[in-house]
Amino acid sequence: MLDQTFGYVRFVYNSLLQ
Repeated sequence: MLDQTFGYVRFVYNSLLQ
């Protein structure tokens, strides 16, 4: 579950960078 949350955070972070 922690890995899934981390992956989601990374996805949102990448979206913010773009």
